[in-house]
Amino acid sequence: MKTIASLICLVTYLTSTCAMREWPIAIDMACNKALSVVACTFEFTNMAAEDYYILTSDSPLEGLYSPFVAVYHNGRRVQYEGLIGFRLPPRKQDFQFIKAGQVISATVQISDAFTFGSDGLYIIKYNKPLKFITREEMEYEAYVASRIKRVRVSEVRESVYINLMDTHLITRPVRMEAVLSAQEPDHIVHIDSCGSAQYIGGTSQQQSDTTDAHKLLCDKLQKAYDAVGNNDLYKTWFGIYNGGRAATVKSIYKKCKDGLTNNDVTYDFKNGLETCEGRNWIAYTKLGTRTVYLCGPYGYDKAPIGCTTRSISKEDTLVHEWSHAFGYTDDIKYGTSDCQKLAKDDPSKAIHNADNYSYYYCRVAR
Repeated sequence: MKTIASLICLVTYLTSTCAMREWPIAIDMACNKALSVVACTFEFTNMAAEDYYILTSDSPLEGLYSPFVAVYHNGRRVQYEGLIGFRLPPRKQDFQFIKAGQVISATVQISDAFTFGSDGLYIIKYNKPLKFITREEMEYEAYVASRIKRVRVSEVRESVYINLMDTHLITRPVRMEAVLSAQEPDHIVHIDSCGSAQYIGGTSQQQSDTTDAHKLLCDKLQKAYDAVGNNDLYKTWFGIYNGGRAATVKSIYKKCKDGLTNNDVTYDFKNGLETCEGRNWIAYTKLGTRTVYLCGPYGYDKAPIGCTTRSISKEDTLVHEWSHAFGYTDDIKYGTSDCQKLAKDDPSKAIHNADNYSYYYCRVAR
């Protein structure tokens, strides 16, 4: 597979465009300010003589449900304030078909997820990999299993510069906590030395199972924190030992522990199910929030409560989500083999990947 060549465009006006060509998919990106929003349009062109499927997850084709773009202003990264969905391995319906020579496009209002707080020059970077598969490969993968495991991956390095004026007119992202404050919880559980867990929606069994999983976190996050050190388990999930990176790992576990201990947190089944409908998600949250939204797959009665190596449990799902909410982690890789490879190849990314934290936690906690 060929490496994507980067092309950076600079237009210091209200509209800027940038194009990047690679075989077989070319990406064109344009961003502009229109009245009260900043929107980016992405075009995907199949440059090949054969048909492909593009994975919509972590891309504009899905909508703004992950930080597939990063925004910078005055040398500092602007905080992503959108949703971060925790996805199961993809299905065929999570891909979009693109014929040979065809162009498909998507437009997203990135001001729904980023605050443009002052006038000046902004850099918008497409920073998630493009994942795709040929039609023949898809037919084989979909035939042998319901989940598509083998996809091609190309790193995308594309940047657009845009000069924004009158940013006080741009709409700010919606604060989910403000929306939830108007909803009365159905049930509240006070937990000794670990704050409170309150529930919106969900069956009594789902709430009870989640309380049990929550209590496990209260006890075991400290164990994960204490276990961080120059040992084989650490190296498996966070890579070669380095004092600075280890301090980051410890700080994220501490933030999760302190966040649960010092706050009344919310588990929302009701709004989670509405947002997750039709999506391949287990749960989702936002950075800096005190709420985790739980989707259908999480609530299956057969899903184990505590950590297990056989399937995704409620406990490791909650570790994953709270590492986002309190620790500001990202979703870079999923699954044991990919997370171990990330730790080996790029420890600086592994210490910011939510699944690495849940896997390490579960191995320590056993």
